[in-house]
Amino acid sequence: GGQPRAYHAAVLNAGAPVYAVGWLPSASETAPMHLAIGTHKRNSPIAQTSGANAIQIWQIPSADEPGAPPAQLWLSLLHKGGGVLSVSWCPCACTHDGCTTADEHDAQPGECLPRLRPLAA
Repeated sequence: GGQPRAYHAAVLNAGAPVYAVGWLPSASETAPMHLAIGTHKRNSPIAQTSGANAIQIWQIPSADEPGAPPAQLWLSLLHKGGGVLSVSWCPCACTHDGCTTADEHDAQPGECLPRLRPLAA
């Protein structure tokens, strides 16, 4: 066969117990991947709560990006909904790098606006 694909690992500190994880794979071999992490209050029952919290979006570079950090906190979505029990990225049929529309269009790969897919929590 061919060359085995290079993989790397990262350890992330979310700062609180992690109750929800949503993985968004990259649209191409060179685009970064994203991980949505939802946390909950320490020593709290698994139930709806209220209060300040954030959904963390971590960016993980592709294995083909030499010298890139293994992972970095890319965005914090602040909310007052308390603990996050579930997160899920909306699926997308488009394979253009960064595209989030499932509609048919004439754009070539790389011509779409770079943006993330919708996230439900």
